[in-house]
Amino acid sequence: MGQDAPSRPVSLIIADTNENYYEIAWNVRLQFIESLISEGETNLHRVIRKLESFERRYRLSVERGSYHALDQGSGGQEYLAEGFSGKAQWVRLESDERFDVLPTGIPSYWRSSHRGKPVAVPAYADYSCIPAKWIVDLCREEFDCIVELGSGLGRNLFEIYYN
Repeated sequence: MGQDAPSRPVSLIIADTNENYYEIAWNVRLQFIESLISEGETNLHRVIRKLESFERRYRLSVERGSYHALDQGSGGQEYLAEGFSGKAQWVRLESDERFDVLPTGIPSYWRSSHRGKPVAVPAYADYSCIPAKWIVDLCREEFDCIVELGSGLGRNLFEIYYN
């Protein structure tokens, strides 16, 4: 056989980049969406809304791991590197002690920022429809298509269509 087995178990670690984080996180969201569809949901706008409702109570936690790596630039010196394990799970959001919890289990407010200053936003204020309404008001004439270059579920496109 000629080669010795590695002295440590090798685990899959994915580089710690935004692209890899979102790849893992969106895979978990895709599984959630597929489960809704397999349960009979046929309205994609409702699927998006159900995911958003779920994400008001849970957040995605992407598991991190560490591994031994060799630094190619300094003569192969070993160091401990970190990255993503490729696994993620939904974790229930903890409520902020400063806000009451509504009967829905969601804090009455969530923290955000406006012009660099912290603000408390009512839990059910839906500011996400503002871009869609703005675009609908801009498009008074005929147009061939609207292209969204942002990331996410494409919710803005659904909101534009339904507006």
